[in-house]
Formats: sequence, structure tokens, C-alpha cells
Amino acid sequence: MLKKVLVSIFLLTAISGWSQDSVGKKDSTQPSDSKTIGFESYYYDALNEKIKGNYREAVELLRLALRFKPNNADAQYEISINYKSLKDYRKAILFGENAVLFSSENKWYRLNVAELYSLVGDNNNAERCYGELAKIEPKFIPEYIRSIARTGETGLALEKVDIFLKAGETEELLIIKRDLLVVEKKNDEAIELTEKLLEDNPSNAEFYYDISELLMQDGQVNEAGKFIEKGLLLLPENPLLVRQNFKILMRQSKFDEAFFILEEAFENPEMNFNEKLGFVVDFVDNDTEHKQTSKLISALESWVGETNELKIYPIIANLYKIEDNKPKALEAFKKGFEGGYTEFSSLIEMLILEQELGRFDLLLTDSDKMLELFPSHPVLYLFKGYAANQLKNYDYSIEVLDQGLDFVVNNDKLKGDFYSIKADNYYQLNKVEKAFDEYDKAVAVDPENIVLLNNYSFFLAESGVDLDKALEMIKQVVGSDSKNSTYLDTMAWIYYKKGEYEQARKILKEAINYGGDSNAEILEHYGDILYKLDKVNLAVKQWEKAYEIASSSDVLKDKINNRALIDED
Repeated sequence: MLKKVLVSIFLLTAISGWSQDSVGKKDSTQPSDSKTIGFESYYYDALNEKIKGNYREAVELLRLALRFKPNNADAQYEISINYKSLKDYRKAILFGENAVLFSSENKWYRLNVAELYSLVGDNNNAERCYGELAKIEPKFIPEYIRSIARTGETGLALEKVDIFLKAGETEELLIIKRDLLVVEKKNDEAIELTEKLLEDNPSNAEFYYDISELLMQDGQVNEAGKFIEKGLLLLPENPLLVRQNFKILMRQSKFDEAFFILEEAFENPEMNFNEKLGFVVDFVDNDTEHKQTSKLISALESWVGETNELKIYPIIANLYKIEDNKPKALEAFKKGFEGGYTEFSSLIEMLILEQELGRFDLLLTDSDKMLELFPSHPVLYLFKGYAANQLKNYDYSIEVLDQGLDFVVNNDKLKGDFYSIKADNYYQLNKVEKAFDEYDKAVAVDPENIVLLNNYSFFLAESGVDLDKALEMIKQVVGSDSKNSTYLDTMAWIYYKKGEYEQARKILKEAINYGGDSNAEILEHYGDILYKLDKVNLAVKQWEKAYEIASSSDVLKDKINNRALIDED
């Protein structure tokens, strides 16, 4: 409200001033005054619109102002700024260049154009603009050097920075030169220069850190440690140096010393959570063989026990995943969720673990709880619908999936997953036509999904319908993954249903060779095919192998006892 009043007062004063200057004068004898009044009227209206965030309106008013004074640099500059706010950088550059053209000594106009070129990644023009700017205002010399480096000409940038350093050394220019030397892989020179900077400013922790990093890049870990120790003598509590010391100790496999620092960091009230988390990241990065992971988990569990910091639970969970202990990882995720931790990506990881571990009861309840927090997120409906499907609550699964489909926008793959699970629900409910309708929808939106195509092909084969269509789809699948035993089994089963038993046998033999010998369904199918080829003894042998894996199957038991297929039409 205050801004609007101030602008209105300013406009009123300006207009009043123009009126006084115009008293007793005719427009025909003072054309320049007429142009000024017309220009400024639109110009200041435009500034008012800009303040209110109405950038397009401001541009239109400024364009009207330019009819009175087409070469006015201020108006050109303001149009550029408004286009920049609208993210129309091409036009912003055009009018920005005009402003520079009409007022070449104005450093702010030049800076605007230089920044615009940098923004759009036109490094060559950015370098040109910063170079011209540096001639007017020396404080822009560092940015000029950086702009040269951004073009990839680090050698030229080094030459330029040396020229400016001869005229007078500054810490900023020396740091730029050091960084350029690092890019050029001249680490020895970069270290030497940083040591010079350190001599002039021995209490700057970043210089100790930089030197140690360069030494570690060259594999001189012990030398890096010595440099950090020097820094810690002067700055014993500096968090940057303490963390670097921790990282070096980890790199040197001095885990006991590193853990002592880690535990001190966890207990340090002066460090915030993210600073403490940095130690954990360094630990994981440097414990490449994960031999110390369990020790870190214990330390984190103690930390969360003392602080009840819920954000630690997902970290613990991911460490358990590194150890391939998915049940404990799920337990950690659950503790965080039950404690009130609601970061979406971590909770999705929890749902994925529940799915992988076959805990569909938890998947159903937890996805439902998450929907209370994120009621319009379609992935949660998909998890919930899938859990209900796996728990054989098919009607409820369809209901949930239909609710979630309303929230799927511009994501055909996700939509295909919804249709695919719905199709399975209908198939399990013996509503075969509806199932195939849903599969057709899924294939229409996600035609490259080989899991979907495999499932659809198999169910068509099981139903004995559209076998040619099923064969066409499964050939696409096997073409993408020719060594997948499940996909080969589906192809063999389609040939079996078509009565082409020898072809089915050849393909299923491949499936057995690619890991199918541990899958009861594949072994059973192999037995069925062999039986159709009148190889009864071999068929019974395959059924017996399958029964050893799936001993609860009454169908397999009957096949073995009767030495024949059951319920064959």
C-alpha cells in the first residue's frame, strides 16, 4: 500500500511540474515539450505497472513511450528488465543491447546484457560484454575473467588474469587464478598459490581445506592430513577443518579416530543437523567396502535415541539397505513414519520395501495413511490398489484404482500400470472380457511395456483366445529380453495352446537353461508339453521336480499320481 501511495505522489508532482512549465506556451511552438510529456506519461505509468508485477502491461506502455523518444536508453533498458522478468530472454537481450547502443557509458546497461548472455549460455557474448564493462569499471574484472573461463578458454583466462595481477594483486584475482590452475590440472602451482594466500591470511580455514583437497586429488593423503593438523592448531573448533580431518582419517582407514570425531560431532550443540549429516555422507563415501556400516548404524541409532530427530531414520534405513538387510531397513522407515516423519520420497522407499518383502498388509495400510497426507498423488492409489490385488481383494482394488486414475495427468506409463492391475483384478474375478478391455487400454497408452505385454499374452493363452495376437506381443517381448525364462515360458505356452508342441518344447528348453529350472510353473509347463509329445516318463519327472518346489499343489500331485494331464478337454 505504501509503494502505491509513494508512486502516486511522485506522478502527481511530476505532472504538476510539467503543467507549470507549459503555462502560456502553445504545443505548436514547443514540439519537444509535447514529446517529453507524452514520453514521461507512458514511462512512469510503466514503472508503476512494473512495481505491481504487471510486466507485460509495463512493456506495452514503454513501447508507447518509445514512439515519442525511440532512442531513449532508459526505456529500452526498462523493456529489457521486464522481458527478463517474463523469462523472454531473446527480447530482453534485444532491448538491452539497444540501451547500451544509446548510452554506451552506462555500466548498469552493460551489466544487464552481460548477465542475460550468461543466463542463456551465450558465453562468447557474455565475455565480450564483461570485457567492455571491465574497461569502464575495474570492479568487474573478476567477472570478466570468469566469463572467459566459461567459454572454455581457461588458458586465455590465465593470461588475462596475469596481466591484471601485474597491475595490482587482490585476493579475489589470486583465487580465480588458483581455480583456473586446478581446471588446467596444474595442481602443484595451485597449491603453491594457495600457500601464498594462506601466508597473507593464516586464519582462513578455506585455504587449509583447499590445499588438503588438492593434495588428496594427487593421492597425497598423508600430506593433506598434515596440512589440516596445522589448521586445527590455529582453528581447533572450525567445522570445515574438523570434517576434513574426519574424511582424511576415513581415507587412511583410521576408523577408531574417525569415529571419535563423528561421535563428538553428533554431540556438538553448535553444529546443525545438516553439518552433522555431512560427516555421515563422508563416512559412507569413504567406507567403500562397507566394513564399518554396522558401527555407523549403531552410532546413528544412539543419536536418534537421544535427540528423537526423525530425519535420521531414513538414513539408518538406507544403511541397512547397503547391508542388504531389507527387514531392518523397513523397520527403520516405519519408525520414522510412525513418529511423524512425512518426507514423501522416503515414504515411497518404505512402500517399495513393503512390496519387495511381500508385506502387502502393511502396503495396504501405509499407502492408505499416506493418502491422508497426499490425497491427490496417483502413485499412492497404485500401491494401495496393487496391495489389495495381492491380498485377493479384487473388487476393492478396482475401486481404489478407479479413484486414482482421476489424478493421473500426462503420464501414460503410470496410466498403463493402473489399467494392467485392473485387468488382473477382472481376470481373477473371471470377468475375462473386461480384463482384456483393460489390457487393451494399457497397451494403447504404454505399447513398449514388456511386462504388460507378457502378462496380456499369457492370459490370452490361458483363455485360448486371440493366440496370434498373443504370439505377436510375446515376440516383441522376447525380442527385447531373449534370456528371460518367464517370457520364454509365455511364448512356449502360446505355442502349446496352438498345438505346436515341438516348437513349444524347444523354447521351454531355453527357458529351463536360463534359470527356469527353479520355477515350479515353468517345470510344470515343460512336463505338460512333454506329455503332449507322448514322453510320459520325462513329463512325470518334470512334474516331480515342480512338486519339490511347490508341494502344496494338488494339481501337480494328481498329475504325478495319474501320470497324465488333469481336466484336459
